[in-house]
Amino acid sequence: MTASPLVLREQPFGLYDLRVSATLTSLLGPVEGVTIAFLANDSRVNLPLSPGPPNFICDAITNTQGIATCVHSQVDEVAVGDGYSAGFGGNDDYGASGAAGQVIAP
Repeated sequence: MTASPLVLREQPFGLYDLRVSATLTSLLGPVEGVTIAFLANDSRVNLPLSPGPPNFICDAITNTQGIATCVHSQVDEVAVGDGYSAGFGGNDDYGASGAAGQVIAP
């Protein structure tokens, strides 16, 4: 698995859009249709309306190219200076995998 840099895009009123993405492949090519979970490496992150642990950003399902992407809109205080982690827990066909992503600030 590889994780793309986390992108913060400034929006009006001091808010940000947060975009995370990861690509999961196997020896046979892209892995389609599995869920990737994205977590901030800083446990103080608490995005509004997010289920899961305090540092949960989002989860997304990989497409035909093995890419999972999600955007969190209108985030006010994002402590993502330490980057994020993308993780796949594994299933009957593929082993668990993870990767770390860095931050690209505006």
